[in-house]
Amino acid sequence: MKSALIVTSLISHPVRIRKDLIEAPYDMIICCDAGLDRAEELGIVPDIIIGDFDSLEKTQGEIPDSGTSVPEVITLPHEKDMTDTEAACDLAFSRGAGVMTILGGIGGRFDHTMANIGLMSKYLGKADIFILDGDNFIRMLAPGKYNIISADYKYLGLIAYGGPVSGLTLTGTYYPLEDHYLTADTSLAISNEITQEPAVVSFDSGQLLVIQSYETVLP
Repeated sequence: MKSALIVTSLISHPVRIRKDLIEAPYDMIICCDAGLDRAEELGIVPDIIIGDFDSLEKTQGEIPDSGTSVPEVITLPHEKDMTDTEAACDLAFSRGAGVMTILGGIGGRFDHTMANIGLMSKYLGKADIFILDGDNFIRMLAPGKYNIISADYKYLGLIAYGGPVSGLTLTGTYYPLEDHYLTADTSLAISNEITQEPAVVSFDSGQLLVIQSYETVLP
């Protein structure tokens, strides 16, 4: 199974992201538009850059020419029916990526944040998508049983996405749950903490958003 790192233009507090997550041996590294600028700042060498190039600082918004150091440049139209990040995920999946790590893409414009969360639902059951930055590590789970490790993110939040989650059981945390029916209109399952590694979460139906967060936000 191939893996892809997708670098977006907005990465909150990158200094706190574990280097092993950035330096993992990905099969492909894709930058979304100004994600190329962020990649260069982090020492990431991309294979592909994709976008409409309306925000790339390196070229002041101009489309990179054939002399760019990036092996492959895919130019998207300014008027399109998806974000550059979704286009990058679609591209990675079409090239065999079963695991996609989106670096950044949350915070800033809330509509983009929600759209990127929606990508995890789009690919749920087809590919694993992780979204991470220096504040949060996010994934979406289908029904089943999973081990959750803290990985330097202290707080654990669970949110039902797109409908209720049934049979939710959570152990190894400060606030455990047993056979709980979690609805999307409650904050019951946020601000938990892992007390035993690994914590274990299981549920019978629904889509579960798992959000791990740092204790504080740097200025």
